[in-house]
Amino acid sequence: MRSEKRQKQGSALIFASFHLAFVLHLYHESIAWEKNKWVLLLLAPLPFYALLPFQRLNIGMIQLLPNTIMFFIGFICTLFFQHYFSPVVSAAACASIFVLISELKTLKISGYQSVFYCGVFGGMTGLNWLETPYSIPLSSLIGGLMFTLFTGSLNGFGGKMGTIGFTSVIFWIVTQW
Repeated sequence: MRSEKRQKQGSALIFASFHLAFVLHLYHESIAWEKNKWVLLLLAPLPFYALLPFQRLNIGMIQLLPNTIMFFIGFICTLFFQHYFSPVVSAAACASIFVLISELKTLKISGYQSVFYCGVFGGMTGLNWLETPYSIPLSSLIGGLMFTLFTGSLNGFGGKMGTIGFTSVIFWIVTQW
């Protein structure tokens, strides 16, 4: 029982560290552009992660491969559409097209809409942050792994998919500061 509680606290700590990385990136960008310093108020929710319903982290190897593949497809789709549209419109177009395709009963992929959408969030980063040829596959692997780990946690809470998408690309962003 005690180790179960520790594992749930570890899940909250891991997710909170990604939130912290996101806020630090926003702060770094606000300093670079001399924008509003109030961005540090986004650190206020960090202590409350301990109260959220995290589950024990499990890596289901059977789910890891399809999750990584669907994350990769969402990532690539959004990057492709960014040649023609803004990142937000690209993400919306990819998500809309995938939802329509995934509802076809013969494909049996409607269960992967969430992980695809996480990949779309990761792809909104844009190619200017992804300079190495390994950055897209590694980001997809990280995103698929994070989605698989947190599948049972934070269901119904906003920000889970965006945080996973951002987590998949944070390494490439931080290395370019």
